[in-house]
Amino acid sequence: MRPNFDDGQIFLIEKVALDKLQHGDLVLVGIGEKQWIKRLVGLPNETISIHDGSVFIDGVLLDEPYEVIPPTYTMQEIKLDNNSYFVLGDNRPNSADSHVWGAISGDSIIGKATLS
Repeated sequence: MRPNFDDGQIFLIEKVALDKLQHGDLVLVGIGEKQWIKRLVGLPNETISIHDGSVFIDGVLLDEPYEVIPPTYTMQEIKLDNNSYFVLGDNRPNSADSHVWGAISGDSIIGKATLS
């Protein structure tokens, strides 16, 4: 999650209702036995695409006031279903995230993360 966070930083994880999550929230994602802190960029029923180093939600540029290293890849538009979320790392070119795995289900989100 560099440039915003370094290895070894400690986060508090709060269990929250999925409908309380917003674009830009940090979430702890669990897939199999692995867990990652990722940035929530896509919510259920939205359309996500990535091009020209930017993320678009329903065709509108996503406002990201936090620092990111822009993606160097393009991702064709995908439509999230009613229980799908799209997460990205802040170091977009070097992150295993939804641009690799695809959308994740709501039950993969363990909680909202904040620095302790």
